[in-house]
Amino acid sequence: MTGKAMSTLSPARRTVRYIGLAVSSIVLAMVIVIAFAAIIVPRAFGATPLTVLSSSMEPHYPVGTLVIIRPVAPDDLQVGDVITYQLESGKPAVATHRVVEKGLRADGELQFVTKGDNNNVADAEPVREVQIRGKLWYAVPYVGYVSTWLDPSSRGALVTIAAVALLAYGAWLVISGLRDRARRQSGRGRDREGAVGDPASPSVASTAATDPPDRAEPEPYPVRGAPGPTGAAQPGDAEAGAAHSGNADSAAPTSGTAPANARQ
Repeated sequence: MTGKAMSTLSPARRTVRYIGLAVSSIVLAMVIVIAFAAIIVPRAFGATPLTVLSSSMEPHYPVGTLVIIRPVAPDDLQVGDVITYQLESGKPAVATHRVVEKGLRADGELQFVTKGDNNNVADAEPVREVQIRGKLWYAVPYVGYVSTWLDPSSRGALVTIAAVALLAYGAWLVISGLRDRARRQSGRGRDREGAVGDPASPSVASTAATDPPDRAEPEPYPVRGAPGPTGAAQPGDAEAGAAHSGNADSAAPTSGTAPANARQ
């Protein structure tokens, strides 16, 4: 949606749109984090995801928690570690409890006394080295519920579908955001061009129509009188000459007889 189209929406609709985008982004981020924590990371490091099915480890690991168990050497285990072990050696049934005591059997083999955090007493049988499946690496609350609803084959198909859907949704968000941003920038560019010198702009056309035409330069004012010795007109020369000639005419005799001094 472009900036202009977005501006035509009512404030309530804009708020709903923004909230929807925020919620979808948060959900997408959560799904990606859960997928990494529950599937990708365990497979990359050879860990095993398991689901807590009883309340023996509450409140730290309630029912439905997904626990990631990583292989560990029995010598590295210490009191306080949470381990997953076989209830019977070679049998698939397992439990995840905390080590409360570490010791040796009569034959020198390590053994561990375990206890659930929510149990009042320790487990009846010590755990032998061969029974240990691994040590708790990290846990993701409530995600184990999804794992218990699916069998292994369905789980793999769901992971593939979810991964493809997440990638497609993420690509759509990125492309949509880039497209809207390009449209907004293009609209701003056109607005700026129309405001600062577009020949077809109404403001420029109206200004050109109301401006008066250029006026011709006035001709220089004519100078009376002959040019002086330097070639420039001398103001008042003509009037002075006229006055001088007038004085000569008035001094001449009216009878045509030249004065005595004139004949000398």
